[in-house]
Amino acid sequence: MQNTNTKQFAPKVKWTQEEIKVFTDMYPIYKLTFKKYTKHLNRSYSQIKGFYHNNQHKLQLREQPDTRVQTEAKPVCQSSNLDNVSYVSCIPTVPESARKTKSPETSEEILDSLSHIFDTLK
Repeated sequence: MQNTNTKQFAPKVKWTQEEIKVFTDMYPIYKLTFKKYTKHLNRSYSQIKGFYHNNQHKLQLREQPDTRVQTEAKPVCQSSNLDNVSYVSCIPTVPESARKTKSPETSEEILDSLSHIFDTLK
């Protein structure tokens, strides 16, 4: 009896090396799972590229943790009407100055700032 299970997952569409290189360069996040997706979905280059493009924002959100500093800022509010019920959705905005936090470059600067604090406490 011949084993046909292995043929079932073989890709029907052959990708060229150039297509694979272009794709993995554009979407480095998927480099590791590239073979898995092409193997099981049996999709063409453009179909998989479209799938990744449409879902890219979801996957990128998972990859990058939120490192922004939360500050007091006026939220951007948007009201919508659905089935005669009005909803207001607010998105807090973070000013550009609060996103980039300054850190002391050297340990000497940290010691200077600490000694200044101790001098004022005396």
